[in-house]
Amino acid sequence: MINKTWSRKFVATAVAAAVLSVSSMLTLASPGARSGELSVSGDVTVNGQKAISGGTIFTNSAIVTAKDSHATISLGKLGRIELLANTSVRLSFNDGSITGLLDAGRARVSTPAGVAVNITTKDAR
Repeated sequence: MINKTWSRKFVATAVAAAVLSVSSMLTLASPGARSGELSVSGDVTVNGQKAISGGTIFTNSAIVTAKDSHATISLGKLGRIELLANTSVRLSFNDGSITGLLDAGRARVSTPAGVAVNITTKDAR
């Protein structure tokens, strides 16, 4: 009888610890950490590495497109960013905004209402 009680208490404690562990991970997960999907044509690099279509873009990434190349970054509910040829940009994004520093080239940003966009050029225009 005592063995059954101890085994039940052990199982109950183990289950409680597992539930607490999973709920802690969900609570501590960063909801602002977002990513996007990349579609490329031509020679495109992300953080200095050659990029391929279907690759993942994380916030604070540096993207460079070469001559006769372009890239599209789909950010889900945040919208989409198109980078034309000879473009160099560092992009950051979170749940409600997209920011970027455009060193060279051109970018087109399409977002739904309520998403803030702030793209700054090298000469602050």
